[in-house]
Amino acid sequence: MKMLFHFQTLFILLMICLAFENAPGTNAPVTMAGSVSCCANSVFTVPVTVSGFNQITAVSLRLDFDPAFMTFTSYGNLNPLLAGCLVNIVPESASVMKILIVWSDMVPVTLPDGSILADLSFTSLSGSAALSYNNTENSGGDCEYADQNGDPMNDMPTNLFYTDAAITVHEKPPDPVIHESNAILYSNASDGNQWFRNGNLINGATSDFYYAMSPEQGSYNCVVSLSGCHSEPSNTIYWIFTGTDAVREVPFTIYPDPNEGSFDLTFSPARPGQFNIAVYDASGRKVYFLADFPASGIVKMRIDLEKPEDGIYTIRFENGAESSATRFVIRK
Repeated sequence: MKMLFHFQTLFILLMICLAFENAPGTNAPVTMAGSVSCCANSVFTVPVTVSGFNQITAVSLRLDFDPAFMTFTSYGNLNPLLAGCLVNIVPESASVMKILIVWSDMVPVTLPDGSILADLSFTSLSGSAALSYNNTENSGGDCEYADQNGDPMNDMPTNLFYTDAAITVHEKPPDPVIHESNAILYSNASDGNQWFRNGNLINGATSDFYYAMSPEQGSYNCVVSLSGCHSEPSNTIYWIFTGTDAVREVPFTIYPDPNEGSFDLTFSPARPGQFNIAVYDASGRKVYFLADFPASGIVKMRIDLEKPEDGIYTIRFENGAESSATRFVIRK
């Protein structure tokens, strides 16, 4: 009899524990503010999302930020199932601005995991910043959820229920300066260049120099892009092929084009001489170089590149008096 009573007691205690464990509204939803990487003086948006939003009747969220690093611009994309949701911004101190998101309804609402509560837009100023949930002020009442009975839900410890947004701000790259020498355009920026001709992007032209060729006369400039941030366009250089005797353009052909990295080069210098022959990939990296190659008359030679990647390549040869360059395609 005592043994039976003992088992009955354990069963009742177990059922009570399970009831509390599965009781609706025990734990608050998990609320996240999405981290953002942006450029200085640009507008960016932080989505506020939620998971575990089951049978909720009230929401109160507070997010703090330092106005020295960013300014609040606007809000939008309020969840349509949370009718009457309000977003307010309130100065807390010289170094703290708080955003309050509040909503309540007599009828409990359930949202799919990952649902957006609201999008918050800001303008970045300088440095990196944070948009942080404040679950300590007013005894935690500024960040709080209510269950279907209107009772506060557990949202402690804070880091298990609220994820802050890290705002990484990248400075805009300095505006590049370009110059031309012997039909080669140079940028003073070592990385991130993109060349343009007559306002049109030149595919694959991302090195700190660009070979201009006789059919391609026009206005050239470049833009530098780093970490997703873009400089203003550089100064513009109008390049035109003069065809003077000082530097003659050497007629030549490449066969086949496209090729797989092995091709025949045929050219005819105006007079015998020694030529430097170089091949560059789309990034400007030299992948082939032959110095002081003796040439006269009609020259036909085989060039084999070692394990080239598919892409657009430039071949250039010159000897001071004569010069030529063109692009070709490697496709395997």
